[in-house]
Amino acid sequence: MKLLLAIDDSACSDVAIKAVEERPWPKGSEARIISVIDPPLSPTPQLMRVTNNQVDDLVQAVQLHYEAILKTAARRLNNGRSGPIRVTEVVKQGHASEEIIKEAEAWGADIIVIGSHGRRGFNRLWLGSVSQMVLNHAHCSVEIVKCQEEKV
Repeated sequence: MKLLLAIDDSACSDVAIKAVEERPWPKGSEARIISVIDPPLSPTPQLMRVTNNQVDDLVQAVQLHYEAILKTAARRLNNGRSGPIRVTEVVKQGHASEEIIKEAEAWGADIIVIGSHGRRGFNRLWLGSVSQMVLNHAHCSVEIVKCQEEKV
């Protein structure tokens, strides 16, 4: 079984990690954990004062932040109910739903596990739903782990 776990640094991702680590996966299962960094912003007059080096430094800092999150998640999966499983980590840059779908297909995932913020109404319309896009367009099964709706 090839499992793609899509996470970010939210509490909802923590719930998704917990769901995966508590499940007994078949012997020989593999997990790939993915995080996606949003693309850098398009130039605006305010951003024109930011140098390319500053943008590169920011992107590198975000990359390191997500790599640390993925390593922690990998340790949790290896200490989970199924015992040690082969885990790889990947950080991509782009639009989350697109990158998750592309990675699942390229890697040959059997299932994608992703958390959902449980947004409704205007917040969902405004912020979009990565989990919904993945569910609608992935080539494989998708499990959406619900999280409590965030209070604004």
